[in-house]
Amino acid sequence: SSINVQGLGTEVFSSHISITRCTISYGSSTPTKPGDIVLYDANQCIIADNTITNIRSKAISLSANNSTVYDNNISDDELAGAIGINLNGENNTVYNNVIDDLVTGIKINSSSPISHQNKIIDNDIKNSSIAIGLSGTSNIIYNNEYTSNTLNILQESVSNNFVIASTMPLDGNNNTYFYPPTKRNPHSTTLIVNGKGRTDLSISNTTVSDIQTQYNTAVANSPNDVIVLTLGGSLTVGTSPLLLSSYSCILFEDNATLTSTSTDSLYAISAHNESFISVSGGTLNGSLLSAGAISLTDCSTCVIDGVSAINSGDKNVGGYSDLIYLNGYVAGPKVVRGCKVNQSNSRGIWLKATFLDIIIDNETTNCYLDGIDLDSFSGKCITANNISNNNIRYGIFVEEGAQKNVVLKNTLTYNRIGINIYSFDAGPTRYNSIIDNVASYNERGLRTGNTATQTTEANYLYNNTAQNNTVTGILATTVDYYSDNIITDNVDNSFNDSVIFFN
Repeated sequence: SSINVQGLGTEVFSSHISITRCTISYGSSTPTKPGDIVLYDANQCIIADNTITNIRSKAISLSANNSTVYDNNISDDELAGAIGINLNGENNTVYNNVIDDLVTGIKINSSSPISHQNKIIDNDIKNSSIAIGLSGTSNIIYNNEYTSNTLNILQESVSNNFVIASTMPLDGNNNTYFYPPTKRNPHSTTLIVNGKGRTDLSISNTTVSDIQTQYNTAVANSPNDVIVLTLGGSLTVGTSPLLLSSYSCILFEDNATLTSTSTDSLYAISAHNESFISVSGGTLNGSLLSAGAISLTDCSTCVIDGVSAINSGDKNVGGYSDLIYLNGYVAGPKVVRGCKVNQSNSRGIWLKATFLDIIIDNETTNCYLDGIDLDSFSGKCITANNISNNNIRYGIFVEEGAQKNVVLKNTLTYNRIGINIYSFDAGPTRYNSIIDNVASYNERGLRTGNTATQTTEANYLYNNTAQNNTVTGILATTVDYYSDNIITDNVDNSFNDSVIFFN
């Protein structure tokens, strides 16, 4: 191996390792070598921004838990069997890597214990024999780009992973498969969920009460189908939300606006204890009536994509109307992607006691509290490439016992705090990875802390930029690890003796 690093064990926290910005060519001499970058027996580590070419074995071989592999550029196999990223472990995130001309782009192995709850998101895999070799259980495949591969998904062993297709259909056999039609891909494909057919229903220019009646009839008449409900024109919510059951895809036309007309309905669209639900496109307007947009409680395998959610209440007054609300510690992921969330009297996107959720590519602005809040023991979620601006409280809040989440490559400006990691009434808030974010022009850029009765600890803040913040760039009071952060042009910075700071 060119780089071979052994950690202190897959369950040992506060032992962070980063391997970044390296260039490797012809790193392994034969296919039997362990790889060009090898990191094993490790926990909460980072492999990022490396360029690896002429692969003879494995470009990156990771055997770890709670680690993040992102922004690597991997190309050119030199010997049969070459693998771009070879993965063993639990709750690892593989995000935004470019992999070109490999035999296997990304391979999730069935190891001992079985590879579990890894997230493979936003990677660009092309010209490979197999884009993703999928094994293990409860791993999540979402929003990757596949170009000119012989096979995009190969189910190798075990099953019950989550394959959520976005821009093209994938092989979802033996897995939890969901391919909802969305604003960016309003496909007519029949196979949306394994074992289900498809029934289409179109409704325009009416009330949610009327939509509910027609929708319920379609559900009753087609119990073995996914209902694809296309909504257009001017639509109004009265005293009750549009209540969705499992196997339902809501697709708003470009001209569609769903407007709240009553304070009695807390949300425009809701679902409880359901699965395989999507909502995409359109504008959900709360009319400043303390009415949020979408609520999913105890739901599994759901997608909210390309929705504009606005005006749940007055930003300057405050209240309890979050625009997008995800609640419930269930196995299947909930995805919020590419949404524009603006003007809330509470939070923009609120994750409460939730699990494995994916929050990417959104804009959250003008909220009384937080743009994005990972709250109440939410775990193993990823919040990546979001813009969170002009919120009265925080851009991103990680709080109240939230653990093992990844906050990656977000942009936070003009908030009271860019990213706040804290324990007020519950904790510990720990083991979260805060990576490569830009926090600028806030009052405070990055903050870690807790009240006297709670604990915040063992969070990893790596390669973030805290710049031009008007009070402090970094305010650090707890036992967390800061490494390779860029801290410039802030009015002040504050650390106590418990902080581990390696810059």
